[in-house]
Amino acid sequence: MVVEEKSPEKGHAAFWICKCDCGNYTDVASTKLIQGTTQSCGCQLKKAREKWKSIYKDEKIQEKIKHTFRQNDGREKGTKLSILKLAIGDKLKANNASGVTGVSYSKRDKRWRSYITVKHVRYNLGYFKDKESAIQARKQAEKELVAPILNKYKDKC
Repeated sequence: MVVEEKSPEKGHAAFWICKCDCGNYTDVASTKLIQGTTQSCGCQLKKAREKWKSIYKDEKIQEKIKHTFRQNDGREKGTKLSILKLAIGDKLKANNASGVTGVSYSKRDKRWRSYITVKHVRYNLGYFKDKESAIQARKQAEKELVAPILNKYKDKC
């Protein structure tokens, strides 16, 4: 890519008209030129995508990718088993104020709420007057929804 001339003003950023190796012209921000993050008008990316599409069409490669993914990823229908394991573990997120994963206090409703997310589906377990009831609902959901999956894949977690 060769810088030809300065482009007309576009807001506060400085742009340059550049000629790509393929012959096309494109506007590139000064910061992109300085950082070296722009190397073409987009033609290299298009070529790379086409190359990967043709490689991926090969059935042997598709099967190898699927096998490797299944073998190494530790997933159950889109859910990482390690995340499920954390969901019922003792480790809390930094922003957790209740002390229990999946239990929070709703200031608007002035009640404790309980929820759990499994396989990208969030289950709202309800609103409760006291924290203990919300915790019990969460623990029951863990037993019903998470424990069977973890037991099925004991050797993977």
